[in-house]
Amino acid sequence: MWEFIQNYAGIIALMALFPLTMFILNPKESIVGLMKEVRSDSNERITVLEQRAAELEKKLEQRS
Repeated sequence: MWEFIQNYAGIIALMALFPLTMFILNPKESIVGLMKEVRSDSNERITVLEQRAAELEKKLEQRS
């Protein structure tokens, strides 16, 4: 395991530093982009849950 880390330390460091450098170069767009992604994901989840709830309500109404 230690040999692997020594052999690929440069690549691992670059992979870890890439998002950090993008944030340093353009922090406002990075933060805004992340916020938009989080909001769109949560909005999509909410709409899916609302659709499922509506379907379940219809099934309950049909059974009763």
